[in-house]
Amino acid sequence: MFLKQNMTHRDDVYRTDKGFTIIEVLITMAIFSIGFLGIAKLQLSSVGGNRNAFQISEALSLAEGRMEQLISAPFNSLIDTNNDGANGLNANTAGSADNTFTTADGRYSIFWNVADNFPGNNTKTIKVIVAWRRGSKNLSFSCIKANSL
Repeated sequence: MFLKQNMTHRDDVYRTDKGFTIIEVLITMAIFSIGFLGIAKLQLSSVGGNRNAFQISEALSLAEGRMEQLISAPFNSLIDTNNDGANGLNANTAGSADNTFTTADGRYSIFWNVADNFPGNNTKTIKVIVAWRRGSKNLSFSCIKANSL
């Protein structure tokens, strides 16, 4: 009898339960869920950053193109239409800019302003401003064109 009782106890000691408890599974699922939420947030942030970078690149291209057109235009064709001089260089609304253009899709507005004899005689300062997101974002380029005599 003693031998039989000893063997039963010995089997219990060496016997291992296989599998996980429900608590272990729930804790593991909670940890993975938190990790996946962090990855999802990172992905959304990355998509937003890429969209912003694309919009800036597109606005930059539009501004460069307009500036090239204005620089290559004859000196006397660049006119300060509203005679606001250097004060108007920062105007970025359709009513205050010397000229304006909106892209066909309506996402970007391009404004350009000319200041005669600024910063010196026989020069014109040209500023191109591109606005998007209903004017909440913008970038600008400035250039000074001299009259070649």
